[in-house]
Amino acid sequence: MMKQTEFTNIAIVKLSAIGDVVHALPVASALRERYPKARLSWIVQGKCQQILEGNPDLDDIIVFDKDRWLLELPYVHKTASVLREIYRFGRSLRRAGFELAIDLQGLIKSGLITWLTGARVRIGFSADCCREPASARFTNWHVTPSASDVHIVDRYLSLIRELGADVEHRRFKIHIPAEDHAYIARFLDRNKISNGCRLVVINPGAGWETKLWGEENYAALADRIISDLGGVVIFLWGPPELPMVKAIQKKMHQPSIRACPTNLKQSLALMRRARLFIAGDTGPLHMAAALGIPCLGLYGPTSPERNGPYGANHRVVQAEGVPCRGCFRRFCTQKTCMRAISVDQVMEAARQMLTETH
Repeated sequence: MMKQTEFTNIAIVKLSAIGDVVHALPVASALRERYPKARLSWIVQGKCQQILEGNPDLDDIIVFDKDRWLLELPYVHKTASVLREIYRFGRSLRRAGFELAIDLQGLIKSGLITWLTGARVRIGFSADCCREPASARFTNWHVTPSASDVHIVDRYLSLIRELGADVEHRRFKIHIPAEDHAYIARFLDRNKISNGCRLVVINPGAGWETKLWGEENYAALADRIISDLGGVVIFLWGPPELPMVKAIQKKMHQPSIRACPTNLKQSLALMRRARLFIAGDTGPLHMAAALGIPCLGLYGPTSPERNGPYGANHRVVQAEGVPCRGCFRRFCTQKTCMRAISVDQVMEAARQMLTETH
């Protein structure tokens, strides 16, 4: 029945985080192919909108500015102010006239926004597949992914299978403006980095402390990539990671390069130039994988089967014999799953990958 239904105004609801928004990009591509004449909008939160800017599959990007509501509104009567903002936001969504809304997130806030669109068909995960089961109350077409839909990319695509969308061809469309490519080209020229070098970009930061591998490990790894493999190492960082990157470089014996300040699009332009990208389970890792850059992911508290770098030419390193691996905990006093990953393990994987991409 759903396959025969035509929609002309569709909303995708995937608010955050950066890696999750990247994982959801094939949904937009599949919907655009299925409904070429429809107006396709994406409701997103904060800086994640940068991933979507310039995407040819989207007609509109609608920003859900939760942070402004919670941080900038006066403290007094904040609850009432937030409710008024939600009402205004919902009213603007309803004026857009959406017919179909798809909640890819499975949270109460994403479910609420899906409901606020006023779409007559609201697709979401069944309650037992949602991160917050109550979110299913806001949708009216529930999907339970099949056992083969293990990776989050495949789980997202399972929501639109019954629409007749092509979910077999995963397309990650990310637009990088020419000026951002030029900005990175100037940075590489200043550092005398040519296109033919073995450029390895390392992102040592992570959103969870349990995903951190440690400054000493990254320093030792980078030293060996430079000395043993003839690689050029650039450390990618955002403002919170700058002290970490500086500390790593101080611990090193070989000369490495710290990336210039970058916005999200500029960091993508830098990734484009890499022969290998190394990081934990973070947004930058999934951005690089979406660009088709060979990625080496270091995994401990999360599952690479569910959250690993998606596609071919990627590898994952995990500690062996750690029973609590894949616990999905954001905080842990032991952090055994990451600490047990040896520099030798990562170095051997990097050696093999750089040899394969020679």
